[in-house]
Amino acid sequence: MTDQEILDNAPEGATHIDEDNDFWKFSDSKRQIFDENESWFNCDSNEPLRSLADIRKIVELEDGDV
Repeated sequence: MTDQEILDNAPEGATHIDEDNDFWKFSDSKRQIFDENESWFNCDSNEPLRSLADIRKIVELEDGDV
């Protein structure tokens, strides 16, 4: 998935994505993953995560929108 596709497919509230293209939401002390039933549930993971804010900035820089 390209960075733009990640942003386009991110569910509302998502803050991160993992190597398996699973979306995560971090809020307060909660870590939640978006499951195939399209709902959030609490989950812990040690997988490397990418920040959607960082991905958004990369897309903006690539598009020259900064």
